[in-house]
Amino acid sequence: MARLLHILAHPDPDHSRTGRLAAAFLRQYADLHPGDTIHHLDLYQERIPFITMHHLAAFRKHRAPGEMSESERQAWDEISTQIYRFTEADKYLVTAPMWNFTVPGILKAYLDLIMVAGQTFHFDPAGAPVGLLAGRRMVLVSTCGGSCALPEPLALEMNTRYLRAVFGFMGIEVIGEIVAEGTNLLEEQEADKMLEDITDQTRELAERL
Repeated sequence: MARLLHILAHPDPDHSRTGRLAAAFLRQYADLHPGDTIHHLDLYQERIPFITMHHLAAFRKHRAPGEMSESERQAWDEISTQIYRFTEADKYLVTAPMWNFTVPGILKAYLDLIMVAGQTFHFDPAGAPVGLLAGRRMVLVSTCGGSCALPEPLALEMNTRYLRAVFGFMGIEVIGEIVAEGTNLLEEQEADKMLEDITDQTRELAERL
């Protein structure tokens, strides 16, 4: 039995095209992997904090907790809770629309909490980073209101490219992306048809995950 963690970075997924794609994929996944468990991490409901001076101090002092202040201990509790939830999963689905060429800020804040040396990566004797989560797989779900495949917007795309780089740094293999592009350029019915067509093509990806 495997554990899938769904990381949701959208404040209103029920009225979101990104949320619709993710929900359809999760239904396919549950059908194909009935023995697995699916756990949802809604970053907005979780109220993920941005890094503060207390978090920075906790990063430095976590191996000597007796030196932490109360605020620093609370900050480390926030960090370690999210690291534990993330690292206990076997596979991942990340749902994150493209906002202004990149990921929602709350997802960046979450990544700042879990990317900790000695927890999700480490440095080898030569100083090279080594991911500690090798062997785990991930699928990304996103939407882009414009036409992101054109040369100029493609050069500015820092959503899925960024996520591939960050999670790859931790050793996780991103096996595929489910992306709807140009949704704001279409009439509502056309956009709905696009989502249906994409969903029809994602079952094989759900099976591989």
